Amino acid sequence: MLMGVREDAQVDLAREYEVYQYVPYGDRWASYFYRRVLERKENALFALRAILS
Repeated sequence: MLMGVREDAQVDLAREYEVYQYVPYGDRWASYFYRRVLERKENALFALRAILS
């Protein structure tokens, strides 16, 4: 499951399918996040909301 999939959609999918949450970690998580933000600016807002909530 990629980050950004609505929580209710995750629950619905998990009822029928085996799902996994994708979480970048390790030494290169920051460069991964930066690439995602460059691809789509809304990802920065999504991350900020997740941190503040």
